[in-house]
Amino acid sequence: MICESNPPSIEWIGGIAIFAFVFRAINIPSLSRASRDWYSKCLRPVVPGAPPGWAFGAAWSILYICIFVSAFLAWAYRCKFSKDSIYNATLAMFVINIIANQIWTALFFGAANFLLAFLDLAVIFFTALAYAILIFCAGSGVALTFAAWLMVPYLLWLLYAGYINAAAIYIQSKNKN
Repeated sequence: MICESNPPSIEWIGGIAIFAFVFRAINIPSLSRASRDWYSKCLRPVVPGAPPGWAFGAAWSILYICIFVSAFLAWAYRCKFSKDSIYNATLAMFVINIIANQIWTALFFGAANFLLAFLDLAVIFFTALAYAILIFCAGSGVALTFAAWLMVPYLLWLLYAGYINAAAIYIQSKNKN
């Protein structure tokens, strides 16, 4: 186990960043042309503050680096957790979060099922929040505190995504009537 006296090397952190980019690239095929067109032509023009399509790739590249560096630090400094059960709960929150995150993209952009995507987004938000709180409160040391703070941009983006997702539900329901 790595502890603060033996911090992770820059090669490990660089490897995590590369893994984050590859992980994101795997999910890109679920973004069909039709869903991208629907977003840019129907949703973006009527939702104040909705970002341009290219912003998603840029934002998620940065967010995945933050998420995976946070996870790496939690793993590398697992000896700093007050109990093994707390570390295991943290790991479970991380895994559930990543799986739910991948499902959201397929639901929102692939299936255009905005209500299910919104419910999935709630799971994503609360597992990310639980993960950050567990790391921040149950661990000790600068590395784990930093790992928890790395989740803040992700949590803020999830709130923003919730706003866009709710707008999509509203627009979809309005178009059905």
